[in-house]
Amino acid sequence: MHRKLVHLYLLLICTCKHFIIYIHLMAFTIFQCGTSCFSCINKLLTPNLRLLHLFENLLLRSIPEELGQLKQLRNLDLSINHLTGTIPLGLQSLTFLEDLQLFYNHLEGDIPPLIGAISNLRILDISANNLSGHIPPQLCKFQKLIFLSLGSNRLSGNIPDGLKTCKPLIQLMLGDNQLMGSLPVELSKLQNLSALELYQNQFSGLIPLEVGKLMNLKRLLLSNNYFFGHIPPEIGQMEGLVAFNVSSNRLSGSIPRELGNCIKLQRLDLSRNSFTGNLPEEIGKLVNLELLKLSDNRLSGPIPGSLGSLSRLTELQMGGNLFNGSIPLELRYLSALQISLNISHNALSGTIPGDLGNLQMLESMYLNDNRLVGEIPTSIGDLSSLNACNLSNNNLVGMVPNTPVFQSMDSNNFDGNNGLCRVGSYHCHPSSTPYSPNTSWIKEGSSREKIVSITSVVVGLVSLMFIVGV
Repeated sequence: MHRKLVHLYLLLICTCKHFIIYIHLMAFTIFQCGTSCFSCINKLLTPNLRLLHLFENLLLRSIPEELGQLKQLRNLDLSINHLTGTIPLGLQSLTFLEDLQLFYNHLEGDIPPLIGAISNLRILDISANNLSGHIPPQLCKFQKLIFLSLGSNRLSGNIPDGLKTCKPLIQLMLGDNQLMGSLPVELSKLQNLSALELYQNQFSGLIPLEVGKLMNLKRLLLSNNYFFGHIPPEIGQMEGLVAFNVSSNRLSGSIPRELGNCIKLQRLDLSRNSFTGNLPEEIGKLVNLELLKLSDNRLSGPIPGSLGSLSRLTELQMGGNLFNGSIPLELRYLSALQISLNISHNALSGTIPGDLGNLQMLESMYLNDNRLVGEIPTSIGDLSSLNACNLSNNNLVGMVPNTPVFQSMDSNNFDGNNGLCRVGSYHCHPSSTPYSPNTSWIKEGSSREKIVSITSVVVGLVSLMFIVGV
């Protein structure tokens, strides 16, 4: 019954002319019939077919070699299915092919080496498969390619020269592969580029300062590679940048103040590197930021109060650094903060600001492993949205506020604080590794002073009695 409906649907769309030039079938949960699905459709395939869309179905097995005989085919979309096997070599001989999309399948083997060599290929998306081998060198032979997505495969080798000079390219997405080499300087000449995604590969070397010439770039994702050296200040010239991620590399030096010029940034991730120095106040100019990750570096100095200007921020990760000083009161203005506030594993001191209780949407708060003192503000315990709150390994004292939020939390979240007690507990939490000044010399001195004072009194009384007696 279902197959008859499908054929009817196809014929209604495609037989409106003397020959079929268009087949479009998407999001039908009808096919679990393997290659017989293609057998059904083969009856409709004619040499004049220009568009074949069968994406988001349940197609199984391999792509038929017969598709390579559709010499007029311009658009082929078989994405989001369960196709296996290799990409037919016949597809590289389709001279009119402009748009080829096979993403989210289980295809394997090499990409056909001559794909793009004899056609005006504009769009190629074969991401999220199990493809291996090298990137074909002639993908942009005719300078028509505008969109290339090869991510989430097992491709190796370098970025071919042909791609480095592909001036029409708007999006180049090669993330999650096994590619290597340096970040090509030549890419800086691709002035149409709006997305450059090279994350989770084996790229290394410096980030070239010429990257600042990509004035139209919106996404620069270089995380999980082996880049080293500094972030070039020229990055601040990309004022249209929306996402910048260089996490999990080997970068060092200070964070350039020029980043504050990228005022359209929404996601900034510099975590898991070796950055040093103070966090620039200019980061507070990034008023469109929704995510800021700086964790696991060697940043030091006070947390700048200018971060309070980031009113759209939903996640702030600053743990695992060397920040010192007090928690800035300005953090109370981060009213959109929801996912996490993490400033743990630093050297922060002073009390916990009660105004952090203004963060009504906050779900996770990590202030543990610092040098915080004083009592826990009741206002934090009143945050009904709070699911996690770790305050362990500080110098907090007093009673843990007896609120439903804190009552439901494990005692580990409060351990390692001198004199911190919970309702119903017969003893305060012992401090495992408390940070406190060495005051033994003060106690020692006090004891000595007492002994000296007592001795002086006794000597004085004896002397007085002797004088009176005389």
